[in-house]
Amino acid sequence: MPASADITFCISATKPSHINGFAVSCPSIQEYSIDPIPGAMYTWTLSDGGSILSSVGNKISVNWTGIGVHKLSVYASSICKVKMNDSTSIDIKIINPVVPSDVTNLFPVSSTVITRFPFSLSWLASGANEVYDLYVWPEGTQQPTMPIIVDTNGVAYLIFNGYQLPGFAPGKKYLWKVITKNSCLQSNGISSSFVISELPNLVLQSVEAPDNTFSGNSIDITIKVLNKGKASTLSTRWTDAVYLSRDTIFNASFDVYVGGVGNLSALDSGQEYLNTFRLNLPQNIIGDYHLIVVTNVFNTLTEVTITDNSIIKPILINLTPPPDLQVTSVIPPNEAFSGQFIDITYTVKNKGTGQTNSAQWDDYLYISPDPVFDRNTAFKLGERSHNQLKAIRLSGLCN
Repeated sequence: MPASADITFCISATKPSHINGFAVSCPSIQEYSIDPIPGAMYTWTLSDGGSILSSVGNKISVNWTGIGVHKLSVYASSICKVKMNDSTSIDIKIINPVVPSDVTNLFPVSSTVITRFPFSLSWLASGANEVYDLYVWPEGTQQPTMPIIVDTNGVAYLIFNGYQLPGFAPGKKYLWKVITKNSCLQSNGISSSFVISELPNLVLQSVEAPDNTFSGNSIDITIKVLNKGKASTLSTRWTDAVYLSRDTIFNASFDVYVGGVGNLSALDSGQEYLNTFRLNLPQNIIGDYHLIVVTNVFNTLTEVTITDNSIIKPILINLTPPPDLQVTSVIPPNEAFSGQFIDITYTVKNKGTGQTNSAQWDDYLYISPDPVFDRNTAFKLGERSHNQLKAIRLSGLCN
């Protein structure tokens, strides 16, 4: 019997990455962390200037009390190594509380008219070791208590479409404010404004599609899309899409996406286009379905509203009759010798009532000592794709 033994092994902890948290702070409680290391335990040390309140995993809470520069260190360990030879440290500068300066150079400038999406709100940073809160709200309403982004290190925010804005509507004026924060205090903030221009509004006016069809079939769909808004769509692209659903509630996560096409053209106010396209239905489905046709399905074009972007049309889908492939003839030579090449001609016919739904399949040829086919005893001579010539040459006959 072979010998066996239990072996215990582990992976040594690696040196921790940089420490995350404010490098400049006033006397206060601050949180610090490092990126987690699999299987590691952590030991934090503080030179002076405060005390460690708690240490959980890769995170620590420090109560800074002394003005000056203090060192915070951490090392990782595992059951392989009690302690790493080197640790990761950061010098923390504790200063008296100072109100941070406001940012400058807000862009776009005040009262700019926004004519297309996406667009950015940006500003010039006021100093190091600071983060920013951004507030956006409609004119005539109170500044919200919650910012649209909080504690960002960035100096810009991209608004992809109008639906990111509270109370979105064309012609509406918005105020926006950036507040600068350090570890202890925050600025009063600086404000600006922008105005949303008039917008396009796509309306799906009509859908022409068959009332019934067969699974796996191609169907032609004709749609009419009108821009009912007061502005042009300009060069923005969008997609008109078709889904299959068992109910009349559109849900892109559950409904079956059949296909889609890009918009036929740009649309000025009052213009429309008529577009016909062909789609393939899924195989092996049957029953009552709904075609849900949606223009601007991915909301790449910002509109007045998207509530008029879809039309639902019932459709009965019948199961397509299956094919039935049969070998109707095989013409081998009357006799052959082992190891000799032979020519075999055979014919395959679809005797089913439905067409084949695949463009590719293979035909296998066997030789058998018994007239009843048994894959376990038959010997495979070769194979051919169905779209090749059926007169083929095979070799490898058994002795």
